[in-house]
Amino acid sequence: MRAVVEAAAFLELSPDEVVDADSAVKQLDSMAYLLGQVSESDKQHLVAFTQAEAERVPSQDYRDFLRQFPEAMGL
Repeated sequence: MRAVVEAAAFLELSPDEVVDADSAVKQLDSMAYLLGQVSESDKQHLVAFTQAEAERVPSQDYRDFLRQFPEAMGL
């Protein structure tokens, strides 16, 4: 779970000089599609993980990302 969330955060939060914006959007859309295919139980675990992580991390940008992740990914 952590790897999926970290990869999505990298794509979402990296500046355009680091990651091409169009490529990031394509990859995030692909991730959202694939996450939509997992079981409801796995989706619930992923949502719970992001909520718990959001309470733990010191970075406000990352915290905001984690809080928005489930909705952004269609979970």
